[in-house]
Amino acid sequence: MSCVEITFGTPKWADAVFNSPPARNVNGRARGTQLFAPKFNGKPTYAEGGNENVATYILEYLQLAGVVSRWKCQPFEWQPVVNGRRKVPDFLVELGDKQLVIIQVKAERFRTPDVQEVFDSESAIAQNSGIFHLIWTDKAPLD
Repeated sequence: MSCVEITFGTPKWADAVFNSPPARNVNGRARGTQLFAPKFNGKPTYAEGGNENVATYILEYLQLAGVVSRWKCQPFEWQPVVNGRRKVPDFLVELGDKQLVIIQVKAERFRTPDVQEVFDSESAIAQNSGIFHLIWTDKAPLD
């Protein structure tokens, strides 16, 4: 069996991501007081922290309103690994017009210059593939 390379950002890549299990299991990583499991489409969707939990409800609402066609938590692992750490974005969203959007949810107080540098690097990669890349914070939501 041969392994076929799927190009980042293509419709085939998006289908593969949306049909695969989450790239990271937040269940067990976070403290119990910061782990939420709201049910969407009949299955639990694990969210790490209150801001990420709120984002799941926003995305569900946008999907019910027809703005978002599908979305996924912990969708894929960034390649290459950044600073020796495995990086997984919080959400991959497909809008009704098939535009892909990567959303990182971050409390503003943790948005340090180092975090912003990694975000900017990931954003450049995403934009080169035609994917929007956003950061949602508690200070500037839906920025």
